[in-house]
Amino acid sequence: MSTHNQGHSNEGQHGGEEQQAAGQAVAGVSLSADGFALSPVKAPMGTGTEGELSFQVLGQDGQPVIEFAREHDKDLHLIVVRSDGAGFRHVHPVLDEGTGTWSLP
Repeated sequence: MSTHNQGHSNEGQHGGEEQQAAGQAVAGVSLSADGFALSPVKAPMGTGTEGELSFQVLGQDGQPVIEFAREHDKDLHLIVVRSDGAGFRHVHPVLDEGTGTWSLP
């Protein structure tokens, strides 16, 4: 797995989900486009906490999408950016085709 850090590490951050749960819009982020939507993201509660990041891409019917076009030899490229923009991670989650869930430790 390839990861890149710029500035501070932000492993385990999931501020977008917390802001959405509080009823606030996340600036510059869209949870849906072109008939697809991102499920709620599950992640560890804080930096340095062991756990798993997981989510699903949902189709118009609300069911997880399990067929994707491969780009640059990876099934999915995920860029996770700190809410303050001071750091990011480029990671490649793995798809569980049985549940349609993408995840990584």
